[in-house]
Amino acid sequence: MNSGEDEPLAAVFAWSVGGGATGAIMERLIAYRTPERTRMLKEVALATPRGESLTNITTQVQDIVKRSGVRDGICVLVVPHTTAAITLNSALDEATATDIIADLQRLVPKRVDFAHQYDTPADAAGHVKAALIGHSVTLIIADGRLTLGSSQSILFYEFDGPRQRRVQVKLLAG
Repeated sequence: MNSGEDEPLAAVFAWSVGGGATGAIMERLIAYRTPERTRMLKEVALATPRGESLTNITTQVQDIVKRSGVRDGICVLVVPHTTAAITLNSALDEATATDIIADLQRLVPKRVDFAHQYDTPADAAGHVKAALIGHSVTLIIADGRLTLGSSQSILFYEFDGPRQRRVQVKLLAG
């Protein structure tokens, strides 16, 4: 250990009791004193355009992973909004986003007969679309990079823009 930088901050013990011959299992997790390793919850902030849109946030998330120093682990992305979502898909052809947006609009159109309409028909449709697409994505980190497929990108889906949005990025080393 050098100059306290990699010095253990704390040791945390957790016990998991298994049945049969496995008995009790104890794990020891160590958090280190480097700022990026003790605070591995980051955010990607974005301003979305009017209406519905897909925004590629792969570069921003990969930059967070790179700056964190995590070589191997898990990256969890969470959208804390009820009219937005996150997914993996191709960003190689801009027409892909156009098709995804058009088909979701066809499946869940803005209409006035939603049972819930606290805000607007667009807001109600956005709730349904976000529930269908999902609010989280979990990715593997290997050798300091996200293990995405060759044509996969991380896409943030806005259903009721324009808005100021954020995506929470939680990194777990291990």
